[in-house]
Amino acid sequence: MMSKGVGSYFNKRAKNYEEYSLWCKDPELFRLCTEPLQDMIPRILCLDLGGGSGWIAKRDNAESDRKWVVLDISPKMAQHVRTHVNFILGDAQKCPLRDQAFGHIVARSLLQYVDASKVLKEANRLLLPRGHLVIAQKIASFRPEDLEWHIELLKLRSPLVINRWTDRDLESLVINHGFNILRHYKHYERRTLPFEMWINKNGTISKKNQEKIMNMLRNAPRSVQKDLELIVTDNEIAYNRTWSILISRIQPAKSSLTPTVFSFIIERNIGGQVNILLQKRRKRYEEPDFYGYWELPQGKLEKNDSVIETIRREIRQETGLELASQSGVSESIHIDPKNWVESVRPLICVRTQGQTDFSAMAIVVSAKGEPRATDIRRDHTWVQINELPDMLNSQPFFPVNKPMIEEYLRCLRKRRIVNGI
Repeated sequence: MMSKGVGSYFNKRAKNYEEYSLWCKDPELFRLCTEPLQDMIPRILCLDLGGGSGWIAKRDNAESDRKWVVLDISPKMAQHVRTHVNFILGDAQKCPLRDQAFGHIVARSLLQYVDASKVLKEANRLLLPRGHLVIAQKIASFRPEDLEWHIELLKLRSPLVINRWTDRDLESLVINHGFNILRHYKHYERRTLPFEMWINKNGTISKKNQEKIMNMLRNAPRSVQKDLELIVTDNEIAYNRTWSILISRIQPAKSSLTPTVFSFIIERNIGGQVNILLQKRRKRYEEPDFYGYWELPQGKLEKNDSVIETIRREIRQETGLELASQSGVSESIHIDPKNWVESVRPLICVRTQGQTDFSAMAIVVSAKGEPRATDIRRDHTWVQINELPDMLNSQPFFPVNKPMIEEYLRCLRKRRIVNGI
């Protein structure tokens, strides 16, 4: 459960919170916490979980006009949040928000005050399947022999802290709650503050504890002084601090069978010319070697899904289009109440192993509407078939799709549809 009194504690600190907690406005922390948004569509909804003054949300909203929600337990923190960033009063362990509402969630300097397991369960519930969870947490990175000194200082300065995190603890927490870690960064912060502001901490540290803290600083072990590069004067304190930043995504259910993928050659006549729809690959973390490659829209066949429903769903999710017609796919034929079959006559079947491992079938379809990204930015482009050979030779294509497009062009040549190839 959350440490008691956290709401009241942060109400006291709310007035000049960003001036005291300078890490709130740290540009490198901001960059790492928002890095995954580079590949998401602008209209994706984001959550600053336990966000306090909501600085991450405010800055990204100002730069991108992206919609953010700041959820925090302190009502006085709302004074920092502008009207076009939505502040919701609530507990990060039990969020008053609907399932799968967010494409991006940031939890920054939160997990020391809460039941982290409950927060991760909530994040899993709130996140879209292709969204990202970013955890940025100050971590314990000191010598074992200095552990007692650090713990005593933490108790005096932050008595409401109930968790002390290490890199390994954070990784285990994320993995054990159904997330796949995509990137793990370290950030080293040099913290410098007026000494009176630091030791008073918005009036939350008693005079008695302040005296104990000053005595600990005067008698800090040499190893602590060296590791922290600790400098204390009458006017100022400066020291080093380490952050751990984990970028993760919900781990999809794994199957012992080789996944089956449908790749869609979506045809459309534009201005009397046959075109197919291509898009850019944006899996920045999972498959960085193929980032920015051209690809066909495609998606996996999930257990208990029919082929035709898979095709409709994946085309809608990948392109925003609605399936109009497809060749070579029959509707389900029921043999008995427990069994049914569907026949698929793909243009070509491609097996890939190595960095990617699946079997993919190319299906030629037509679809209605105008292409649009529904989550990840995909740069959809209609390409005339006469331009495809040059693109295949001069530009990078996702490996499994290249032989599909080549086979499609071969079939068109046989039908004498493509001129000049």
